[in-house]
Amino acid sequence: MTIYLSIGLFASLAGFALGVAHARRKERSLRQSQMATWQQSFEKRYYNILNHASIGMANVALDNRFIEVNHAFCELLGYAKEDLEKLTLQQITHPDDLAVNLFNVERLLNEEIGSYQLENRYLCKDGNVVWVLQTGSVLRDNQNRALNFIVQVQDITEHKHAEQALREDEYILRRMLDNVPARISYWNSELRNEFANIGYEEWFGFTPEQMHGRHMREIIGEKRYAMNEHHLQGVLRGEPQLFERAVKNMKGIDRYTQISYNPDISGGKVKGFFVLVTDITQRRQAEMALRASERRFRKVLESAPIGMALLSLDNHFTQVNRAFCRISGYGWEELLNLTVEDITHPDDTRSYQSIAQHLKTGGIDTYEIEKRYIQKDGQIVWVLLTASLLRDDEGAPQRIIKQVQDIIHRKKLERELERQAHTDYLTGLANRRHFLELAEHEIAHARRYGGELSVAMLDLDHFKNVNDTYGHQVGDVVLKELAKICQRTLREVDVIGRLGGEEFAILFPETGGNEAYDIIERLREAIATTAVPLEHAQTLHFTASIGIASFVRADANIDILLNRADKALYEAKISGRNRIVEAAA
Repeated sequence: MTIYLSIGLFASLAGFALGVAHARRKERSLRQSQMATWQQSFEKRYYNILNHASIGMANVALDNRFIEVNHAFCELLGYAKEDLEKLTLQQITHPDDLAVNLFNVERLLNEEIGSYQLENRYLCKDGNVVWVLQTGSVLRDNQNRALNFIVQVQDITEHKHAEQALREDEYILRRMLDNVPARISYWNSELRNEFANIGYEEWFGFTPEQMHGRHMREIIGEKRYAMNEHHLQGVLRGEPQLFERAVKNMKGIDRYTQISYNPDISGGKVKGFFVLVTDITQRRQAEMALRASERRFRKVLESAPIGMALLSLDNHFTQVNRAFCRISGYGWEELLNLTVEDITHPDDTRSYQSIAQHLKTGGIDTYEIEKRYIQKDGQIVWVLLTASLLRDDEGAPQRIIKQVQDIIHRKKLERELERQAHTDYLTGLANRRHFLELAEHEIAHARRYGGELSVAMLDLDHFKNVNDTYGHQVGDVVLKELAKICQRTLREVDVIGRLGGEEFAILFPETGGNEAYDIIERLREAIATTAVPLEHAQTLHFTASIGIASFVRADANIDILLNRADKALYEAKISGRNRIVEAAA
């Protein structure tokens, strides 16, 4: 009985152990499956976050190669993903910023820092430079070994440009305030200086930098401070102050001034106050100073490298500098007897008058336009004109000041660039792109108004033999000679373009097939009778095969029409060359 119980108990325990082992295997398998599912889900979420992040993100190997970049990073630099991942972080970093990047990378690897953030410049694919806020960190394994870098970037180009613009504005403001004939400063509620223009140095011997942070008592002295204390208490209560004081400057010269304190109030509290000190010594001295100022203005006006002019409100010149005279071609006295309209190109007068009137009525404060002047000798000159309205103390329009720059060279360059964009460099004819643009326009016109239109495809016969026998230089001479023959023989309304190599196309607007055939026949004969002079008194003759097609309604676009003409050209080639074949309608 005991034996049977023992055996039964043993069997039960063995069964239980086997069941536990089976359950553990099943649980372990389930955990592995769940882990794989979680990992796949994590990777999916990771790549989804990476690719849809609004900022640039990248995994970078320890040798600075890109492992993975997201769409925002590629879009920022203008690279395709596969192209960017062939580069290194160093290759896209501006050379001037490379050293500080490498320094921070070394600190990361040495665990001196956990991450870094800096403003950095990247080189775009198109050569442009973008500013970014770059954040870098290191991804490490469970043994703290560095695996790769994680880089995040945000485009701050506009922010940097704004910073630069702000610095320039601050510089201009400082220069403007330094040149104002008055002493301008700002003091906080503790009577310590926060800003002063350079005028204070003349009177008190302190530069703006030396004044900054100092108490007013230190700047103006105990005696003057005691005299002004009543007004200082008033402005700190929020009450504007206006008073006069006699002072002696650093040279010992007595001056009489008008001083105004204007409180800077924010949220009901006086944060500080503005000070304006104006010299009002004597009217005569003021008039002399004014004349001196006018002389300086005239000197600046005369010395300016660009044209400058003052005009009355009826557009008569009242003052001009030498540069303006040079641009307009008129003398100073001649211009004072003229108006702006007298030297403005007629085609620009209406648009100019409209915007000038808008300026006078206060609709705008300034404007800038490109316009044409007619010089005294009749020549036309393009200028960049900037105009501003000067007002009197009551704000009423007083005079107009204009700055004029000669931009004729820029205009010539623009026209030349436009010509190069439309012209075949060798022959001077329309290039393929421009010819097709003109042809599409003509075919649209013919389709809309029912006019006639014909095209021809022209190919030089045995041109390869010319290049092989005489060289490409002679071949180029032949192509240029063909262009000259076409320009002499064809009508002014006809358009000829070089499509490539020795292949040319001709467009005959408002021309039917018979008339186009007659014109082409004259051209073919002119080509066949032309002799190109070579060295050693030799000449080279050449011929052309030509296919013609006339527009029909079935021609949906110029490519179809040209294709029909090209098939006719092929028939001309295989039937003996130096001939014309018309395409069937």
